[in-house]
Amino acid sequence: SMMAANEDEDDDEDLDDEDYDTPSFAASQALDTLALNLPPDKYISTLMAQVQPALASASPYHKRAAYLALAVSAEGCQEHVRTKYLNNFLAVLGDGIRSDNQIVRNSALYMLGQFSEHIQPEISNYAGDILPILFQYLDSEFTNLQPGEKESMSVSRIFYALETFCENLEEKLVPHLPELMSRALAALQDKFSVRIRELAISLIGSAANAVNADIIPYFDSVLTPLQGYLTMQHNDETQVLLTTSMSTLAILGRCVGEQNFKREFADQCIKIGMQLVNTNDDPDVRKCAYNLFGAIATVMKEDMSPVLQECVTLMLKTLQSTQGINLMPEENDSNLPLESLEDDNEEIDLEDSAQEDDLEDVKGIAVENAYVSEKEQALLALKDLSEHCGPAFYPFIYQSLEEAWTMMDFPDDDVRSAAILACAQFLVAYLKSGQPDGLEAYKKGAKELIPKLCGMVESEEENTVVVSCLEAISDMLKECKLELTTMPGHPEAIVKCVTMIMKGECTCQDQGDEEGLEMEEMETSEQDEALFEYAGDVLPSLGQAMTPPTFAPYLMGCMQMLLKKTRKHCSIAERSFAVGTLADCVKSLQGQLDPFAKHLLPIFLEGAKDTEADMRQNSVYGLGELVLWGGPGLEPKYNQILSDLSMILTAETAPQVIDQVVAGVARFLVVDSGCVPVQEILPVLLANLPLKADESEYEIVFKAFGKLYAAGHESIKSNISKILECAVAAKKGKEVDADKVMPMVSELVKLIQRDFTAEYQTILSGLPPEAASTLTSITA
Repeated sequence: SMMAANEDEDDDEDLDDEDYDTPSFAASQALDTLALNLPPDKYISTLMAQVQPALASASPYHKRAAYLALAVSAEGCQEHVRTKYLNNFLAVLGDGIRSDNQIVRNSALYMLGQFSEHIQPEISNYAGDILPILFQYLDSEFTNLQPGEKESMSVSRIFYALETFCENLEEKLVPHLPELMSRALAALQDKFSVRIRELAISLIGSAANAVNADIIPYFDSVLTPLQGYLTMQHNDETQVLLTTSMSTLAILGRCVGEQNFKREFADQCIKIGMQLVNTNDDPDVRKCAYNLFGAIATVMKEDMSPVLQECVTLMLKTLQSTQGINLMPEENDSNLPLESLEDDNEEIDLEDSAQEDDLEDVKGIAVENAYVSEKEQALLALKDLSEHCGPAFYPFIYQSLEEAWTMMDFPDDDVRSAAILACAQFLVAYLKSGQPDGLEAYKKGAKELIPKLCGMVESEEENTVVVSCLEAISDMLKECKLELTTMPGHPEAIVKCVTMIMKGECTCQDQGDEEGLEMEEMETSEQDEALFEYAGDVLPSLGQAMTPPTFAPYLMGCMQMLLKKTRKHCSIAERSFAVGTLADCVKSLQGQLDPFAKHLLPIFLEGAKDTEADMRQNSVYGLGELVLWGGPGLEPKYNQILSDLSMILTAETAPQVIDQVVAGVARFLVVDSGCVPVQEILPVLLANLPLKADESEYEIVFKAFGKLYAAGHESIKSNISKILECAVAAKKGKEVDADKVMPMVSELVKLIQRDFTAEYQTILSGLPPEAASTLTSITA
């Protein structure tokens, strides 16, 4: 009822804007929190008892409340919505977007934005239906806008829906890019308000994030107005054009890469950014400048060296600053600036009883949002500089690590998360430096950081911080490998924290009334499932950082819990996580698989027949990995696995699962065992190429082609056209690891050119110009 109230405000006010002190906003925040923390089936069924009558009501305010309630529930109930309510909710969404009532339509557009962020990939499949409607609404708003007239808040809602929907479309946005960019660029004209231009600049950034290199054709058209906003004189009203332009420029730098982001322009961006920071004492400007500097580092790399001193000094100053930090007295509504505690620059000593008395009446610390975001971005930018500038950043690691370490205890969880990831990267940089003092600093830091992160996984209350801890642990395992896992106690600590997550024993996991239940009886929230996903990445990373004999006992200790997570009563996310984790660990058990295979094979065979595509995909991948790394001990099971893969292929419609079947067949060919019926399975491989969804599997496909070519298999000559088609697809693939895959592709194409010259030239001459150019570039 609070959300349905007709408050005395603009009916179409953005939830993201302005007033956070309304009952409606408080109610929506409460629903968001409940959705994140309650079992989704119980929450949604209770919610729908209120939503359905509101949708049927004649009151636009009741309908608005229903749409907002569904919108804020999307994140916490995403899997449940996808599997149980998707079609119903999409029908409701479609009705709302097409509503003639502006209040209802705007709330439905907000729901679309939230669903675009969280109900993926399903919502993206409707791009062809949704985008034309959004474009039509935007055109209508612009047509009706009179010169000098303030735009309605509907414009903000349309841009919000467009931005979130487009950013999550990824490559599906490419066909719609011309229509989107023509409108975004047109909205940058001076005749439009500052707000519209701000929204258009942000939309361009979101589009670039979605399509990455496909934004390149529009790069020059975008650059001209952005340069204008960067160099013009700004007032309080237009300042947002400056900061938004810097943010979008940073996105463009990361998307278009060093070949298209010219070095001279990168230099100019650094100079402009420095000038803006020095002339604007504004945390938003500094935040955007730091983001830009981090993006430029991905382009300039070690050539950032001349400006690193100045950049790093600014960022460290931000981390050390107490600006925006206020102490909150117990019986006083006013906040006390932290600077007011300073006395002749004397440090506060909490062991000093006199100073303890001064702080007795302080109930907490408040930090202004702008300064929080500035600190977070400074940490992320330092991380980028450390990662991309190589040896040039080495002199700055010590102080950066020292400051970032203190930020791991900062009151704000976003800052803590950024500090955790930055500290992990700084230690990786120390290790990669190869310098004796750097290696010593790495050992000292890693010895302290891993136990700290594992402890935070156990005791930290904020879910997002725990996720960052798991991500940092996984990153360090991938980069440092044995240099990390041979340190005493580290593998045990890492396995313990992952085990605690699977048992639901961490502080951030709400156990509530479920504490007395067995693990298999507990219901999980969406946040817990996100933790499982990140924890699932840690175990395979640990395996890759250890030798198979040392890793096997640790995984065996987790097997019982992982196997329980594959049972039917568990959620789809839990089952998919468990099967995916086990499949990813198979490679790290090479030579040690026999005691595991008897458990894994039945799980993968059963999962390959599951009703959920994610489960089938991960299970089929697991079967392929067992074949690839299982050795002779798995040969007796080859016929059963091949029979099951054949049955799956006859009925499968999900392209990602079909690609995994193809990859599984390719793994059989790579094994090159006498037990593999090459003549029978090769047509299956060739008939389902090129890959449709999982381009990362071109690595194993070309390993299989290489095996066949080296063996002089008779099928090669008759299938040159198919092999070259796959070579072009791999070259253009966005998910292909070019460093691993393209050398194999290039070598094979060169062999075909040499050994089958006439056939190669005939195929090349028959290709469309773009494909022919791509094929030629592979061997250039």
